Amino acid sequence: MPIPGIVTIKRDGQDIVEIRRDGQLLWSTSSLGDYFDRDDLGANWVHYGPASDYVAGIVDGSLRLDIPDGLLAAALKTDRVRLNTGTTGADDYYLEFRIGSQGSGNSITNTQHRTQVFARVSNGAFTHGVGVELLNSKLAIVRRVAGTDTIMVPDCGAYAAGDICRLSGVGNLHTLRRNGKFAGEWPDNAGTAAKGAGYRSIGARVDASKDALGPRRFSPTIDWIVAG
Repeated sequence: MPIPGIVTIKRDGQDIVEIRRDGQLLWSTSSLGDYFDRDDLGANWVHYGPASDYVAGIVDGSLRLDIPDGLLAAALKTDRVRLNTGTTGADDYYLEFRIGSQGSGNSITNTQHRTQVFARVSNGAFTHGVGVELLNSKLAIVRRVAGTDTIMVPDCGAYAAGDICRLSGVGNLHTLRRNGKFAGEWPDNAGTAAKGAGYRSIGARVDASKDALGPRRFSPTIDWIVAG
């Protein structure tokens, strides 16, 4: 897990820029993110819904849509949240996160439950971004433009709880790795994913529902997110 709460590391009086182990980033001076190590998201995250009754929260140390037990039924609830504590420093980026749980299967009415984690999110909104989608144990690269999500690379392989995913963008090339191994790549040759100083936030989408007189169903949970 990345090292939380550390602002500066020095060795022999020199600043350390980043720390890695087996190729995985553990800490960086430019890191932006959240470790979900508290009771609720608080003011660090801005909610964009569309759900307003049950929204994204922290449950057992992971990001999840917080829908309570005891309901008779609940239609699909979706909440998008944007981290409000800062932005990345450039158009080129990395976005890394650990998957906390596999997520539920489809409901009895075939409702799907997806989690998405985004970089290049529009500052002050959640209309644009490029990120990773987790749905039915498959990874995909997703683009968000003017409030519409489009899957750009539909099958980037399977995932499991505990996997670490890293999406990096250099210019218009977006590359996804899982546990350090190549999983997929999207060459955005037309430059359709927004970039620039107004698109340097990070964010996420989580879903949940409850079958009538049946179980609650959740999209995959996220243990932590870091970006830079």
